[in-house]
Amino acid sequence: MDAIGRMITKPAYPLQLLLVFIAYFVAGRLAILLSIPPGYATAIWPAAGIALAACVLLGNRVWPGVLMGSVAVNLSLGPALEGAPSEWLSALSVPFVIGFGAALQAVVGSSLATKYLGKYFTLSDLHSAIKFVLLVCAGSCLINSIVGVSTLWAAGLVRSENFLFNWFTWWVGDALGVLVFSNLIFVFWAKPKQVWQSRKQVLVSVLAVSSAAMLLMYVTASRWELERQQQDFDQRSSRMMIQITTSLERYWESLLTLESAFLQHTPESPAEFREVLGETLLRNKGLQGIAWNQPVKKEQLAAFEALMTQEHGFPVAVTQLDENGLAQPVYSDGPYLPIRFIEPLKTNKAALGFDINSNPLARVALLRAVRENRPAATDPVTLVQETGGQPGVVVYFPVKPDSGGASETDVKGYLAAVFRVGALFESLLGSEYLQGLNFTVSAETRFGDKEVYRHVQAGVERNSAEHLFQNTASVQFSDQTWLVNIFANQQYLAGSRSLVPWAVLAGGMLFSGLLGVSLLVVTGQRIHAEAAGLELQATVDALRSTQKQLVEAEKIVSLGNMVAGMAHELNTPLGVAITAVSTLENDVARLQKIATSGVLETAPLASCAERIASAAEIVRNNVHKSAALVSSFKQVSLDQNAGEVREFNLSEHLADLFVYLQAKSKREGHALSFSCPPGLNLMTVPAGLTQVIYSLVQNSLQHAFAEGQRGKMTLHVSESGDWVNIDYCDNGVGLDSQYLPRIFEPFFTARRGAGGSGLGLHMVNNLVRQQLQGTIRVSGDKDAGLRFIIELPKRITLPGEAERSRDYSLV
Repeated sequence: MDAIGRMITKPAYPLQLLLVFIAYFVAGRLAILLSIPPGYATAIWPAAGIALAACVLLGNRVWPGVLMGSVAVNLSLGPALEGAPSEWLSALSVPFVIGFGAALQAVVGSSLATKYLGKYFTLSDLHSAIKFVLLVCAGSCLINSIVGVSTLWAAGLVRSENFLFNWFTWWVGDALGVLVFSNLIFVFWAKPKQVWQSRKQVLVSVLAVSSAAMLLMYVTASRWELERQQQDFDQRSSRMMIQITTSLERYWESLLTLESAFLQHTPESPAEFREVLGETLLRNKGLQGIAWNQPVKKEQLAAFEALMTQEHGFPVAVTQLDENGLAQPVYSDGPYLPIRFIEPLKTNKAALGFDINSNPLARVALLRAVRENRPAATDPVTLVQETGGQPGVVVYFPVKPDSGGASETDVKGYLAAVFRVGALFESLLGSEYLQGLNFTVSAETRFGDKEVYRHVQAGVERNSAEHLFQNTASVQFSDQTWLVNIFANQQYLAGSRSLVPWAVLAGGMLFSGLLGVSLLVVTGQRIHAEAAGLELQATVDALRSTQKQLVEAEKIVSLGNMVAGMAHELNTPLGVAITAVSTLENDVARLQKIATSGVLETAPLASCAERIASAAEIVRNNVHKSAALVSSFKQVSLDQNAGEVREFNLSEHLADLFVYLQAKSKREGHALSFSCPPGLNLMTVPAGLTQVIYSLVQNSLQHAFAEGQRGKMTLHVSESGDWVNIDYCDNGVGLDSQYLPRIFEPFFTARRGAGGSGLGLHMVNNLVRQQLQGTIRVSGDKDAGLRFIIELPKRITLPGEAERSRDYSLV
């Protein structure tokens, strides 16, 4: 495939033309196998797709290759090169006109594609795919369907009643060929390659399967249609043969009755002859005439001619055929067998007096009739009275005396039934039998079968329907066997055709079009989606990185706030201790002054000692308070900075943390309390837990309480098997229930512009779910405060350990 691709990419121009010619010809010949009777259009024409793809990929200059390929395909169907050279030119012009239509269609389709879709189109979106289907597949394919069918119609190969069907079939076949096969070629060789070749696996397989399914449905429907038409044709041809047989039997009955009348009495005048005939000619319209042939010897010839002249009232001479087949006065020695009477005389006057003995074919029939003593028919002959070139047949009935006899001398004369074969069959078969059917009649002669009559549809001598629907039956005509070959013509195909092939073809067109558009768009969108996915992934990664940085920054800010708060809390006891120390310094200075003065007064000493004791107690208490704050902060700070997993007592850990948090809350006028089982140990990340609880309290202090409100915050810890439940709530202003589902979203805050970044609770959610491997839920309402329920495992899952799982119910 790659080697072929390299060869097609930039071959020399003559090689391009050769490749296009070969591809078009091979595809066309294969598609002909699917042609619809009468064989001028197919359900799908892959060559149209090859032609378009060639013009798109190689340029419109390769149109001669399309032209030559189309001409070769149509010539291979076998145009009749019969007759004069001028007739050859007429037969060859049809393939060349169709070839120019195919080339023009490919050029126009390629130009439309590049103009409205771009030089390197991908058909990746619905808009461009619809343009391709409507403009290139449906639009450009109107060209050759109109040119081709119009050419066949002008040449007489397609009848008017079949024009629309052939045009529609041609158009659908070309459109499907372009839709399916051009895209299959684009998949391998069109640019941009990364787009088209990415569709190779899906597009090729799906289009191949769908096309095969459509063709299978079409072939099935076509076979069903052909079987139905064949059955209808068989029934019609059978009825036609029955009509011919029964009509001929009526003829023989009338003629045999007439023969019996002649046996009883031989007419002696034209009037008497007409009287004997009666209504025989009226009842049997196919008879050209009925004659009475009377034997005459040479010596009786003059008297016989005088008698005939007297009987008919005009000069009548006995004539014979010369070597050129022309009627001349008798020149042989006889005996003669001239036509004495013939009716109707008006149309058969030229035959009056003709010596049938002079015609070799008539002579053979006469001898057979006498020898076998039954009616005998001549081989096809040209009647003396014939002016239209139509062959005729004469049936002779030998009329013998009562005593019989087996020689010509025993015969009184011959009753002759004269037929023009064409007129006979036209009278036998009415228009209801001939509608859409052609037939030929052949007679078995000593020299083989000879066609004596041909009835064909006007304007079309032969067509492929003849070979599709054809029946041959034999008819006994007197003592001869005639072969009647009945075949369908295009009028029959148009009249007997159902809508099933049209429906299958139209359905296949619609299905393939929608499927092709869908595949092109879906595969194209997948490529764009993958590219967009890569861009989106990069953007998401950048956002996640930014989010992580913001969360870490939030942690640092939270820790900074904690340190600042701790420093503020330390300032108060240390300030008091410093003030007490100043008092101690002043009292010590007084004591030193009293001691150096040598005068010891009880009252001043007692007063100094009391102030010193009081100041020392104040210093001690505040230093102890500062030491407790420093100790708790030290533990919290160590946990916050470490971030490792360790086992610790939850009650003691919360006690250390709440030393600071309670002092902070009290300073802002709010109460904070907690309760926790004393012996509860956890194996988790204490830094994460500290950050979570601190952030919840900080969120309440910052957002929960209105100005002047004395709030209350509680944290309650309970055990539940291997899990710990932490229930934290406040009695603040709460939050509208519509905002609760978004409370953990990054950057969501109900107090935008009032010091909230919107990352605090998002950080809490991430820490609980990821680092602490737990869950967190929130409930509450407007003016009812918020409640956070945190469920944590007593021991988190370390890398390599099986994950813990638990079912949770809603609050």
